[in-house]
Amino acid sequence: MKKLGIVTEEEIKQISALFNEKAALCDLIISMGRASELGIELDKDEMYHRLTKDMQQVIARINEWWSKTAEHYGWKYQNADRWSFDLATREVFLDLQVE
Repeated sequence: MKKLGIVTEEEIKQISALFNEKAALCDLIISMGRASELGIELDKDEMYHRLTKDMQQVIARINEWWSKTAEHYGWKYQNADRWSFDLATREVFLDLQVE
């Protein structure tokens, strides 16, 4: 893992909100599978379509955040690399993927 740097308070709030939105969508997808156990009838096709569309949009916004932030700070990375961050310290890390 390689430390890239520290982002601003506003930047960490932005990426944290995006990751929270992604986690909420994942929870909804899991809950949707359990709805029938609770006696809740859903139009699963419509719900699945909406959730996958929303997930694609939030992933695109996460990727856009990383791209803009990396460009702003001059961070270099490969598409296969994985990002992580520490909310408390606002540090951003890169997990280098060796091919």
